[in-house]
This record gives sequence, C-alpha cells and structure tokens, in this order.
Amino acid sequence: MRKTVLILLTLITLVNLLKVLKCSPPYGEKLVYGKTLRGSIVCVDKPDREYYKLSSELKCEPLSCKQLYTQIFYFNIGSSEEVSALLISMYIKITDRLALYIYDFKKREWYEIYVLEPHVRQEFFTTVPIFFWCNITVKQPLPVENYVSSKGEVRLMALNPKEEFIEVYYDYLEVKAIKLIKVTFKAEGLGEDVSENILSVDNVSYSYSDLPLTLKWREESSHTFSWKTVVYSSRQRKRYILSSVRGLSTKSSENIIVARSGEVVAQYSTQYYVNISSSIVKIVGGGWCSEGELVTIEAPKVVYEKNNKVRYVFQYWKGDLYSENSTLLITVTKPLKLTPVYIKQYYIEVHSTAVQLKKTGWYNESQELVLSAPILENHVFEGWYINGTLYTKNPTLRIVVKAPLTIEVKYSKKTIHIENTAVLAFTIGLAVGLTIGTILGVSLRKKRGETIIYN
Repeated sequence: MRKTVLILLTLITLVNLLKVLKCSPPYGEKLVYGKTLRGSIVCVDKPDREYYKLSSELKCEPLSCKQLYTQIFYFNIGSSEEVSALLISMYIKITDRLALYIYDFKKREWYEIYVLEPHVRQEFFTTVPIFFWCNITVKQPLPVENYVSSKGEVRLMALNPKEEFIEVYYDYLEVKAIKLIKVTFKAEGLGEDVSENILSVDNVSYSYSDLPLTLKWREESSHTFSWKTVVYSSRQRKRYILSSVRGLSTKSSENIIVARSGEVVAQYSTQYYVNISSSIVKIVGGGWCSEGELVTIEAPKVVYEKNNKVRYVFQYWKGDLYSENSTLLITVTKPLKLTPVYIKQYYIEVHSTAVQLKKTGWYNESQELVLSAPILENHVFEGWYINGTLYTKNPTLRIVVKAPLTIEVKYSKKTIHIENTAVLAFTIGLAVGLTIGTILGVSLRKKRGETIIYN
C-alpha cells in the first residue's frame, strides 16, 4: 500500500515537474539561420491580468477587456547577428472572431499580426460559430530584438473584447529563422530648408527629416527606391539638384536585390536662381546657376528697333548689385535679381536747303530740343517744318522729343521792288548815255589807227 501511495506521489510530482518544465525555456535544438523548427504548443498561460500597453490598433483598454489569454512559446534562439528575424506560421482552431497579437518586449506593447473571422452556420433564427482550423502565416518578418525575450520566449495573445473568453487551440507553431540585412539611405548637401519628400522606397515616401533611414530587409529580397532629382527649398530662388549616388547603387532610381548591408547615399548640389528681367532685350547668362559657379552676364550696349530710328542705350545694372559695366562676371553665392537700365533715344534729322545746321543725331526720350534759325543775308526765314508740315514761324523751335522726326527750316530769297518813276527814268537815261558815250569813244580811236583788244 505504501509503495502504491509512494508511486502515486512520485507520478504526481513528475507531472507537476513536467508542467513546470513545459513552461520553461527548453534546451533543445538550436534555431539558426535558414532553419525551420516545428513543434506543438509548449505553455498556455492562465488569463493574464498583467497590465500591458496595448498598441493603437486595439479597440479596448486593458481594464475593459474581460479576458486576455496569452500563449507563450519558447525557442532556443541564437544571437541577433546570426538570427535577426522570425517568420511565424501556425495552425490554430478558433470559435469566434479574434485578433492575434504578438508582444513587443522592447516597446512593451502588443502588436497586431492577424485578424481572423469565424465560420458560422444558420440555426433557425440565430447564427452559430463553427470550430474551424486555420493556417496562418505572418507575412512580415518579426525582428528578434523586439519579439523574442532574453529567455527565447515568444508571447502571443488572442483577443476578443466582446466575449468572456475565446477558445483557441494551437496544433503547431512553426518558426523559420531568417537574416535581415540593414540598408541605410542618406542624403548629403541638403539644408534644413527642405520640407518636401525626397525619397521613395517600395512606394513609401520619406522626407529629409526622416533621414538617415535604416531598413531591414530579407537577404536576396527585391526592393525599389527613387531619389527626387530636383528638390526645391522653402526659400525662394533656391533648389538642390541630385548630382550623384554612391554606395549599393549609383542610380537615382533602381530595383535592387539585397545581397549585403550597406548605404545608398544621394549627393545634392545647391543652385540659385539669377533672375534677369528686361522688357527691352533678352539677356543671356541668367537662370539656375550652381553655387560657386562663375557666370558671365552681358547686356547689349545698344538695341535698335523701328528701321533704326529708335534705339535703347545701356546705362547701368540695378537690383541686387549696381554696375555701369554692361558685362558682369559674378561668382554665384546667393539668389540674384538684376535689371539692365536703358535710356530710349529717337533719331532726329535736321536739315535746310539754305544752310547747314549740323543738328542731326540721337536725342533722349522726353528731352527738350531747342533749335534756332540762323539769320541769312538776302534770305527771309519762313518757318520750321516737322515731317513736312509747318510747325511754327518762330525762329526758335522748342519741342519735347517723343518720336523720330524730320525737321526742316525753310528760307526764301529777298526781292527788290522800285516804285518811284522819276528815279526809274533817271536810271534808264543814265544807262543809255553811258552806252552811247562808249560807242563814240571807240569810233574816234579807230580813226586814229589805234588797236583795241577786248578781253
């Protein structure tokens, strides 16, 4: 009898010991990179009353959730350098809708990995859930550093806030160890004045403030990335241009196969906008210029239009700098705004058939032109004519230059009018007398034998 009791006590002790051992980390086969372990559930906890910080996906707080059942699995995990992530598959049987969570030991919160909907059947006017088995594979690799404790423990929780409890039956939990490779994206040459997205990785956009960005990917997995080639600053007239890419890739966008850890570094260069505004002429040398670039900006000294009767003459540069030199040699260190200043001139032609005036030439717009008609002997001033039309009979011409003009000063010759008949008769008689006297004198000299030569 005593032997029987002793045997029973020993068996009870062994059973209890096995229960304790079942909830302790096993020292079995080590889980290493590339290897898959498959086994049944090791330990099922009682309803867990411990406070956990639930992830934002959960719709209830710990106190409002009626029952939180956690299931703990133990694995002999190697170092994080050897095994960096887990791929979990499981075969479970459920009776109702549930959300499956895994515990993040690093952040101390639950992370949702799967949501299961129950199978139901219709019985009269109600629906009855059906027990069913479901094969689950978590698509996203789970980093060891987050989801495996220092004891090699993986903790899962099935939660249904609407029920007193939920029955979950695990047939097996399969874990495959994988190695994650770190790829870091960096950008150099950008400033804090950049706020827009500059990088896209697997269709997810990232801004400059998100960099450097380190992602963990499965070995030999395929991923796409794309750098923005032109990035505009929040400050006006400044931008950044992608000049080169180095590291795991030398392209601005590419589909890469991850084979090793490394960096993808985008190098940007700064550009400033040199704005040259002119309504008169198009200036060569402005636009986007690289920082430190030596640029030549040249404005034509003279610009002609309208059959060469109107022109513009360069005076100086105004804006962010002043110069009277029409050609500028600038080292670009900031945005610039420049405007060439021109003065408008009109061609004024001044002439006369009676006198040479020497006043023809170019005159500034709005300039007052003053011309005086010279006094000519035996000529009478008639007036000033502009473009063929009499403008004024005043000897002094005053006009404001507003257009090309042809100006002519006209004169007429003086005419003698004799009105006294007595004077006229005397003059005629005198002329006749002189003529007769000359003829008689010639006749007398001929009689005396003199020779007369007419020149």
